[in-house]
Amino acid sequence: MFVVLPLFLGANAQSSSLSANLPANLSSTATSSAANATVTPLSPCSDQCLTQAENSTTCLSFLDFECSCTNAAFQVAVESCLTSGCPDELIPARQRLANSCSALNITLVTLPAA
Repeated sequence: MFVVLPLFLGANAQSSSLSANLPANLSSTATSSAANATVTPLSPCSDQCLTQAENSTTCLSFLDFECSCTNAAFQVAVESCLTSGCPDELIPARQRLANSCSALNITLVTLPAA
């Protein structure tokens, strides 16, 4: 279910600002590339964590990147679930989310260090 996907969290917001400094033609290419990217299936554990986060926050879908990139409660919920249930998936999830938010020129909220 997750892409970013789109799992993610806690990634440095600075990386998401890179495309904001690119010329318009390059920025639109990045967005277009993200839209055409192959989506890697999520594990059942990651999928469950995303579903739980969707049910416990105001983000109705992890694919709503305006929400999943900027809603700290959503990211904390996903990260907490991944940490306890499938810790090997936490870092890749963070990377997917950071990449997705950056490609869409959405600044990723920076979570406080644990």
